[in-house]
Amino acid sequence: MNSQQSHNTRFQSLRWKLALSYTGVTVGALLVVEFVLYMGSVIILNIGLYSGYLPQQLIQSAIEGYTQELSIYLSESPPDQRAIEGWMERVRP
Repeated sequence: MNSQQSHNTRFQSLRWKLALSYTGVTVGALLVVEFVLYMGSVIILNIGLYSGYLPQQLIQSAIEGYTQELSIYLSESPPDQRAIEGWMERVRP
């Protein structure tokens, strides 16, 4: 019976070591995956911003979306600044 207890305590100790090791490896792997995803998104965002493509697309979208609405106010000579300011207040979030 004594050898059985000795045998069980050795395996219990080993079980805790394996559980702790598994926990450490899992947490480490999750941190590595999170870091890789974060760095990938930062790199993609920087490439998009500094390449000039993303700002150009934003400007083009604004031109297409607001040209028709603003053309009424800008076609007058001089442009109707009060109406433009009122339009900007309505559009601005």
